[in-house]
Amino acid sequence: MTRAVLLGFLLGLAGCKAGAPKLEQQCTFHQDCTLTTLGRDCCDQCESSIGTVGSVAALRGYCEAKPAASCPRLDCPNEAGTAFCENGRCLKRQGVH
Repeated sequence: MTRAVLLGFLLGLAGCKAGAPKLEQQCTFHQDCTLTTLGRDCCDQCESSIGTVGSVAALRGYCEAKPAASCPRLDCPNEAGTAFCENGRCLKRQGVH
């Protein structure tokens, strides 16, 4: 493994907290899916992520119990979108629908 690849891998892990639940995306119905701006580092992100309602609630609960020491201030554009279920997977539709 080259140094550049190793450094990129380590930097990618730096944003995740060990033990933070992953966002699951398996679904049956549209209402199984939701969007969140909360990242696995327990900080808000500019781009929303898609997950099941239960996995987003688990991440929120984890982050409430183990809040991030500090999060960067974000100046993000207001991102509109909706979560929906298609072929058993939660997806995100851009824009207001």
